Amino acid sequence: MTDGNIQRSALPGNPPSPDATPQYGFDYYDAGGRLGQGPYSRENPHWLKFFGHIADEIVRLLNPRTVLDVGCAKGFLVESLRDRGVEAYGFDVSEYAIGEVRHDIKPYCWVGSATNGITENYDLITCIEVCEHVSESDARETVRQMTSHTDAALFSSTPSDFTEPTHVNVRPIIDWVRLFAQFSFAPEQEFDGTFLAPQAMLFRRAAVRPSDQALCRFANRINRAVARAEDLPEISALRQELNSIHNSRGWRLLNLYRTLRFRVKHPIAQGIRKLRGTDRHLSYEEWIRRVEQRSYDPGRIAQAIANFRYRPKISIIMPVYNTPLEILDAAIRSVLGQHYENWELCICDDGSRTPDVKARLENWQERDPRIKVTYSAKNEGISAASNHALSLATGEFVGLLDHDDELSPDALFEVVNLLQGRPDGDIVYSDEDKLDPQGRRICPHFKADWSPEQFLSGMYFCHFGVYRRRLVEEVGGFRLGFEGAQDYDLALRVVEKTDRIYHIPKVLYHWRMAATSFASSADVKPYAHEAGRRALNEHVRRRRIPGEGVSGKWPAYYRIRFKLEGADKVSIVIPTFAGTDTLMACIRSIEEKTAYRNYEIIVVENGGLNPGTKQYLLSKPHRVISADEAFNIPGLINRGAAQATGAYLLLLHDDVEVISSDWVTSMLGFCCLPGVGAAGAKLLYRTGRLQHIGVVLGLNGLAGHPLRGLDAGARGFLDPSEIIRNCSAVSGACMMVRRELFEKMGGFDEHLPSAYNDIDFCLKLREAGYRIVWTPDAQLYHDEPLRPQVNGREAKYFKDRWDKVLKNDPYYNPNLTLRYEDLGYRI
Repeated sequence: MTDGNIQRSALPGNPPSPDATPQYGFDYYDAGGRLGQGPYSRENPHWLKFFGHIADEIVRLLNPRTVLDVGCAKGFLVESLRDRGVEAYGFDVSEYAIGEVRHDIKPYCWVGSATNGITENYDLITCIEVCEHVSESDARETVRQMTSHTDAALFSSTPSDFTEPTHVNVRPIIDWVRLFAQFSFAPEQEFDGTFLAPQAMLFRRAAVRPSDQALCRFANRINRAVARAEDLPEISALRQELNSIHNSRGWRLLNLYRTLRFRVKHPIAQGIRKLRGTDRHLSYEEWIRRVEQRSYDPGRIAQAIANFRYRPKISIIMPVYNTPLEILDAAIRSVLGQHYENWELCICDDGSRTPDVKARLENWQERDPRIKVTYSAKNEGISAASNHALSLATGEFVGLLDHDDELSPDALFEVVNLLQGRPDGDIVYSDEDKLDPQGRRICPHFKADWSPEQFLSGMYFCHFGVYRRRLVEEVGGFRLGFEGAQDYDLALRVVEKTDRIYHIPKVLYHWRMAATSFASSADVKPYAHEAGRRALNEHVRRRRIPGEGVSGKWPAYYRIRFKLEGADKVSIVIPTFAGTDTLMACIRSIEEKTAYRNYEIIVVENGGLNPGTKQYLLSKPHRVISADEAFNIPGLINRGAAQATGAYLLLLHDDVEVISSDWVTSMLGFCCLPGVGAAGAKLLYRTGRLQHIGVVLGLNGLAGHPLRGLDAGARGFLDPSEIIRNCSAVSGACMMVRRELFEKMGGFDEHLPSAYNDIDFCLKLREAGYRIVWTPDAQLYHDEPLRPQVNGREAKYFKDRWDKVLKNDPYYNPNLTLRYEDLGYRI
């Protein structure tokens, strides 16, 4: 380790934003060692020695022919590499720093930024302590530019130094690892970057994107290296030396100047530090340790059970077939270990060929009278076996447990605890995770509260599912012929009888990834997908939904293909503010790509439409309404809606373009369903990355867009960007609503002229008892900025109205973070 590791944020990174360059002048680099090792100048031998060592290690370990240093400052790394025969280049936004580059190196360094584009390809691109100085969107663009022009990137950014006023984007290691992974770059596991900084990482282009679990393990290793570096004896000694310097009279006078110089910026940095606190993205293993285990209190559970007034018996239904004994034992022990003891375990052995299974079940039955076992003379299948087990049940509720899975010790307690306040509950379900072959808990599924339209995508609430036995028997139990999807078929029939369905946002079920289990791979049971599709289509017919269930992106997940011939007219209302080019592109994409033909287009403009565009629109069966008023999107929408003749309004911004031909049909189909108030679309940036998949309340403070800026479908199985979902709100850039309902709600609130008006409208719908649906089948491009500007006055108005609602989004699991948009785990 070199002296350069003494202070993790001590390297002179610079932001790729020319507007910020005045603060990266002489005061920043040379006035008193703000970078941790004295002035950042050629006269200070530390820096040349430090970068010389880095150059030596780069040559020794990587041997690149060409290198680009992003944020090269005074070019010390560029000159060190060139002195060693490497064709190195660099750029920086600071004109002052570039002006200090060594004379013979100046032709290879220039003033610029990564956000303005990298034009050449390089064997290696380095980015050393740069991205913490820039906005989140600029950092993302920097990484995108780097990964587009190299196969290897050497990267470091301090994960914890919030004290430097220019550090506006300090992120945990896992954020950067995941960001590179989004661009198909993986960290090199064996690379040791401590010659540069303990948080330094080498990323290479990868053919296969690593799992999030692997990324978390790598990030944890880097975090440990950072922690070890802070505790080294030589660092402690150097800190003492620095403290003596800081206490000197000269330093205090200089520090007074610095305090005055940056007194405006310090509160910002401190605010960021306070906001982020110690939170960071966790691996699931860390989340279990830091969140779940800390909240688990057997004493509290025992006291709560003693106070229960309602103590229903729960019958656990478990079909068994050729189960390995150690796994069968684990499943049964997980029931015996329940804190809540008013249960019975109803087992049917479905003709297991292994005689040890019967002997083991008899042994368990002798040990506890609450264990009941029946035996099938032959293998009849899981539906028949489940019915046999169900016939043993005497409980008010039945819970479903597979023979190779496990319940958490508090599973039944949590169910009955919920029923204390909601004794009318007919279905209760929880979050779940999986057990890998080594018995480790992985892949949590943190679910939304009851979402009727999401249930049309598949059996999303799955495990742990507890049903009122009367309803299960009323619908006929498990149906033969639906093996593999027998629980989905059962649930589809039960939810037709009740809406008293409640969710426990805790992991109460552990689904084992056996070789023949659906938990391991959906491909192991292809028959299950077809059985689920048949069950869904029977449900669709019983509910008279005008369409059919078809295969979704993954096995056992589905889409609804609506059939709406002769349906009502849709009025597409487009507010525009002199956006002629984008408006015409929007209109043409509607005309050329929309399969649903019963629509009208109403353009509402505020006097900025040029004559040619207006003439084109009037030459078509479209209408143009002029409203001579200031910028107010809701005002234009309301005026257009008042002139609409369709039964449904499709509110559309003028900067969107249609991608999928069935976009109107997909949203209209859901708007036709009873109880649905509005439907929204999947909006993408031109790069194909996600812009909108529904709104989450409380995200980023007030409301935000999960997975914004990330690749569609990148999260794999159960990616929310590929599943029909209920949500609290959808973007007004593309929203459909019944016209009579729009009028009943009073339209859009004109007190919110530019922001939050769409979310406000959706929350009014929800307050009135209507649901909001988001569908991935309506796809459009939307040219909104990655981080739109927020109006403070409108934000306050919105918050004051909905403050209580914003604290609890029923469609966003409380175990997921509200600080970031990537669905990480919440501390």
